[in-house]
Amino acid sequence: MTQTSPAELYPQPSLDLADYQQFVASTRRPDEYNGAWQQAYAGFIASEQMEFLMQHGFGAMLLLPRGFEYPGPEPSDELRYRLADETGDLLWLGFDIADRMGLSTAELCTDSLREFTSADAAPITNFAELQDRIMRSAQKIKVINKIGLLFPEERAAHGHTTLSDDPNYLFMRATQRLCRSLEQGSHDMAPPTASELEPIQATPASTALYLLTLAYIAKDRLGVSIEDIARFNMAKLQHRQQFGKQYDLQFDSSFIRS
Repeated sequence: MTQTSPAELYPQPSLDLADYQQFVASTRRPDEYNGAWQQAYAGFIASEQMEFLMQHGFGAMLLLPRGFEYPGPEPSDELRYRLADETGDLLWLGFDIADRMGLSTAELCTDSLREFTSADAAPITNFAELQDRIMRSAQKIKVINKIGLLFPEERAAHGHTTLSDDPNYLFMRATQRLCRSLEQGSHDMAPPTASELEPIQATPASTALYLLTLAYIAKDRLGVSIEDIARFNMAKLQHRQQFGKQYDLQFDSSFIRS
């Protein structure tokens, strides 16, 4: 059996978002959803979220705020790498949602970062630029939290949570927002955060926040760039097409370039 070498995964300095989006579109299955792909994808994302958080142990502990005391041993490299693999599946879904809407993920992420940072920044074209921008902007990327939803008068002081302060909360809310937007509010996910008080977000904006959150978690909490995760996802799916899912590649340190 031929194993894809890490060197073969890096044919250029940085992987373009458009190239990965094209790859995603080429690897999705024929549409089996009778035009109702949004409902199916809301279910896929909810399921993949739970796999990320629970399937390989208590994955959520890697996302908790800095200084949070949690029981048990320190997270192992094995756990981080398994979650990097799961992140690749989540990333694939986000890119496919954008592609199914006929939208560019590069433009979605650029526009979203401009909105959060109030800066007319240069367009993002590749994963390296996305990673750099998200790491510098994480304190400005935020959602209205439960206090802000329940008590609008408290929003200015205590009503928001930022990506850098609590990536676990942003991950849950970004995923929940995307599922709600895909199903127009009929897919409410746990944990309850009074999100029913928040207007349903437009799917493009929800998709962008979801992708930005994944990019931050990858680097800040898993220690793996979102580009390396995307490249591994490409290698895994290409390998699966040739040899079958039972022989899937496993993410390890050999796939980490940066």
